[in-house]
Amino acid sequence: MAPNESLLPLRAYPASTDQKSFSVSETTDNAHHSAANSHGLIDEVIDFAKQYPVSTTLACVGLAVASVGLAKVFLFEERAGALAGEADNLVHLTNPFAAEGIAGTEKIGGRFGVFAVKVDQVPTSPAGRLLNTLVPRDLSAEVSITGDAARAFRAPEPLGPFALARRLGGVRSTPLGSVDLSTNQFIPNEIFSDGVFRTATRGEQLRYKAHQFMLDYLIDAEAYVAAGCVGYAASKPRSGQVPRP
Repeated sequence: MAPNESLLPLRAYPASTDQKSFSVSETTDNAHHSAANSHGLIDEVIDFAKQYPVSTTLACVGLAVASVGLAKVFLFEERAGALAGEADNLVHLTNPFAAEGIAGTEKIGGRFGVFAVKVDQVPTSPAGRLLNTLVPRDLSAEVSITGDAARAFRAPEPLGPFALARRLGGVRSTPLGSVDLSTNQFIPNEIFSDGVFRTATRGEQLRYKAHQFMLDYLIDAEAYVAAGCVGYAASKPRSGQVPRP
């Protein structure tokens, strides 16, 4: 048998009439069209930023604050404690019934860490305490926190007006955990729930992170974006007005 005798002869098959053929020129035109659309969108963004620089800057700052907060809260482990010698004398505000329980257990705890106020900035009026703590209940009782126990607390990072106001108001807080007043120690991930102190579950730790992100970062991020939207609405040309160059 001759070489390749068993191979079938090659035949030319006609192209299907249902398929479209593409030429090099059509492919080039499509690429140019896509590039033109992309370039047009970029130009629109740049033009908007030039026309409304303040609004654009505020919106970008808001997105940056939210991004930094997400990274710090969810990707990096939060550390407790001020530098040695920098701890403030603090006061934990609560109701009289809870204050009695704290005196009995010599522990302060909750589901979202422990909050306190610098001793020289504790508001005297109920309204002042409400504004300072954002807790809408009786906060007439006080529990003193000093020494090593106070070093577990930190001030909010002033990344926006809300966090700055809380910082200047003397608000301090710990990561998720409780404070043992008898030993002046901070116990990480220990919470007070249903009348007992116990280790927080993974779900409770995640809920704390979401709460802390909202309190420390999200409110300020939203404030920046909202301010940018208000500025844009105020400076946007009205009907019949000629847009600014």
